[in-house]
Amino acid sequence: MPKDPKRRRERGRRPGRRSAPMGLGTKAFLAACGTEAFLLALRRFYVYGTLNQIVAWYDRLPWIGAAGAAVFCAGALWAWWTRSDAAWRGTALAVAGLGAAVGAASGLAWWSQPTVDLMAVLLPAGMLLCVFWGFYDRACALSLTALGISVAAAWICSRGTYQASPHASLIRGAIAAYMALLAVGALLMWRGRLTSLVPARLDPLPVYISCALSAAALVVSLLSPAAAWYAMWCLALVMFGMVVYSTVKQL
Repeated sequence: MPKDPKRRRERGRRPGRRSAPMGLGTKAFLAACGTEAFLLALRRFYVYGTLNQIVAWYDRLPWIGAAGAAVFCAGALWAWWTRSDAAWRGTALAVAGLGAAVGAASGLAWWSQPTVDLMAVLLPAGMLLCVFWGFYDRACALSLTALGISVAAAWICSRGTYQASPHASLIRGAIAAYMALLAVGALLMWRGRLTSLVPARLDPLPVYISCALSAAALVVSLLSPAAAWYAMWCLALVMFGMVVYSTVKQL
């Protein structure tokens, strides 16, 4: 029996729908790579370079920051101009994000040199979260976000020196507040109060598992800095497995 041509046409349209978030995630990933390359150059020549290199970069950073701000403004205008075209709008938003990240990194590095090492971790992590939310479904993206924040918190706890810091109590309080947020979020999702964030058609099980694993890992991390190192890598492995599974499901 010949196949219905209407079904064949609908089947041919589906890959195009799936390719839209994939293209947006790819553009955000490329912007993250550009940001990381700039931060690595800053770290190599401005933080750990020779005296002449440090002075030269110090003089250039305001100009680089101004250029990043100009790129951000151009990307924002481009995104507004192409707001009716999803493909070009995604490219424009990636350009604007890259300009904003480079401009902000230049300004912070010029203001305080030690912030470069911190930005080398935080800025690409933030851009990768944009990739998760653009590439995967809401449940998977929310799970990866929860796990990613927990990995960062466990990494902070694994550095035993934070306990001697004057901000140690503030760090513990922030981690405890985050654990409470995970519990409240999981409870609200179980009661169906977060359908605007995670639609009812999606399976919430990955979110529940991520919240439970994150809370358990953070409790262990607060009790022992040595165990925090292993908890961090366990969460990272869970994230990797979730990314591989979700990527294969998208194909």
